[in-house]
Parts: sequence; C-alpha cells; structure tokens
Amino acid sequence: VWGANVVNTAFLLSYIVYFIRNKRSVDWKPFLPFVVYFVMTLLIMPFQTGMPMIEMFDQWRKDVMMYLFLPFVMWNVMKDDPSSVKLFRNSVLVGVTVAVAYGLFLTTMPGENPYQMIMLLISGVGAEIDWYSYYGAFDSGRLFGRISSVFQHPMQFALFLGLSLIYLFGVRDKVPRKLFAILMLGLVVMSMICGVRSVLGGLAVAVAYYLVVGRNAKFFGALLVLAFVGILIVLQIPELAVYLGSIVDINNSTGAVSGSSIDMRLDQLYGAVEEADANPIWGLGYSWTTYYQTLFGNHPVCLAFESLLYVIICN
Repeated sequence: VWGANVVNTAFLLSYIVYFIRNKRSVDWKPFLPFVVYFVMTLLIMPFQTGMPMIEMFDQWRKDVMMYLFLPFVMWNVMKDDPSSVKLFRNSVLVGVTVAVAYGLFLTTMPGENPYQMIMLLISGVGAEIDWYSYYGAFDSGRLFGRISSVFQHPMQFALFLGLSLIYLFGVRDKVPRKLFAILMLGLVVMSMICGVRSVLGGLAVAVAYYLVVGRNAKFFGALLVLAFVGILIVLQIPELAVYLGSIVDINNSTGAVSGSSIDMRLDQLYGAVEEADANPIWGLGYSWTTYYQTLFGNHPVCLAFESLLYVIICN
C-alpha cells in the first residue's frame, strides 16, 4: 500500500504541475460523492471507540491516496486528451492478461501463490494470517483451492474478474477479435474455478440486466448456445459440477462445498451485530475489521469479514 500511495501521489503532483503550467480546467463532479464519504468518515472518527484514532486516520489517509488520487488524475487526463483513452485501455488489457495467465498457472499448484508469498515477506502485510491454508481450502470442495492471482485475497481477484468481463465486453469493438476471444474465455474459465462463487452470481445479474435493457435477440440466442455447451462440458467433470451446483444449494444440503449455507451467513451477521453493540451509533472505527485482523487474525464468527455488509455494520 505504501508503494502504491507514493506512485499515486507522484501522479497527482505531476498533474498539478501540468494543470498550473497549461491552465487546464479540473472536473471534480464524478468524485464529489466519494469526497463527501471520506469527509464524513473523518468527522465521526472522534466518536468511534474500537481502535486508536491514529490508526483510523492512517488507514483513512491511505484509502484517500489510493482510491481518489489516481482516478482523479486519469479522469481529467482523458477529458483533456482523448487520445490517452487508448493508452489507458491498453494498460487495462495488459493487466487483465497478466492476472488471468498467472491465475491459470496457479491451478497447477493448488494452495500456493509464490508471488504473494514473496510480497508478504517484503511487506509483512497480513503476516498474521495463514494464507497457505486459506488459499488451499483442501476440505472445502474447491478444485484448485482459492486462487488469488496477483491479489492478496481471492475475493479481490474474483471482483477483478467480474469487472474485467463487463469492461472487456463494453470495449469489444475496440479490441482485436482474437485477443477479445482469448481474454473472454480466460476470464470465464477463471470465474468458474477461482474458488469464489459470488463472482458468478454477480455476472448472472449483469447478463440479465443487459438482456432486459438491450433486448438483443441475437445475443440471447448465442448465449443460450454457449450455456448449453458449457453445461455439457461441466457435466463431464464431476468435481466441477458439484462445485458449481453448490451455488444454488443455499442450505448446502450435500455438504460437498463449505462456506455458503444460510445458517452460516446468519451466524456471521449476528456476530457482526454483537461486535457493533459496543458502539451502535458511530461504529467501532474506520477500517476496524482490517485493524482486528491485523491484531488477531480471522474473527471466530465473521471469519475474514468477507461480506461488505459485515464490514459496514462493524466499522
């Protein structure tokens, strides 16, 4: 995070110099909701009691630098120079290619992620968590464990896969056909086998929305054919069929794949509410869930606070 913040700050400072020298206008409008959010979270910090004020502010500072600086610069550069859109798009395509290729490589070594282990040794971030056991998930019905690729947490990789699929489909007319087909295939395959099933639920919602809004009969027909072929392939791999079938088995009646029953999720919800009882009005603190994991590792009930709902309730 420290390294990324230095880079983002350097980009911001470079843009400020460029802005002053060339007397360019700045567009803040897309970022106003996020600015309001960060200002409000800063104002309520003195009333939060779950962690030291200095820890809250430090995490807040990191998030502002990480999530506002670079997007602000990119947005204004693209508005000022439309030709830069192609550069940014190509950068995204390179990033997607690297993440998918490395994710596929990790299927050959279930439960291991050499890149992340090296980064962990360098940074020490998350050192208190047994990532090898978490990535492995040998007793949870996942074919290759939980694959995180170049990300520390598998759910970050799953989110990246889902957003990349939507983005790639949106710029399909601006990407060479062969590259588009290869990346789409890689993203779909990784979404199915990365060990995080929620990405498939999110994509199902995105596809349904597109079908309703677009009313594209040709796309719908092609999708049905692809889905039929995909089902035939999945049925030939029993382990994959059980794993994907667990998505609709909300009570986990077969017990083949752990981590997705309603009872378990409700227990986690109650666990988050019990933690928040310590300060029900203001919450425990900005990024308290991260602070908790840094000190104690996974929570006995909420585990790694995988759901954003639990994070919001506690923080």
